[in-house]
Amino acid sequence: MGASRSVAKKNDDQIKLEQLITGHSDSLSKDKNNKILEQMDKSVFNILKEKSTGTGFLCLLPFPDRFNLLPVLISCFRR
Repeated sequence: MGASRSVAKKNDDQIKLEQLITGHSDSLSKDKNNKILEQMDKSVFNILKEKSTGTGFLCLLPFPDRFNLLPVLISCFRR
């Protein structure tokens, strides 16, 4: 005689559907996540000066309006 298995069936009222959290952003697609990683790889830098270190990144800021982009280096300086 073979062993018998019982398979439990879920009722519709036991299934919880995925929901969005109000006020939070949507999850990123794989392509968008890869784009962010590519930008981080090309734009984030360690800044070394004598006994000081820092971190910085390059970006384009819309200035003085959204049609003109100003290239800037934003840094975090630590002693």
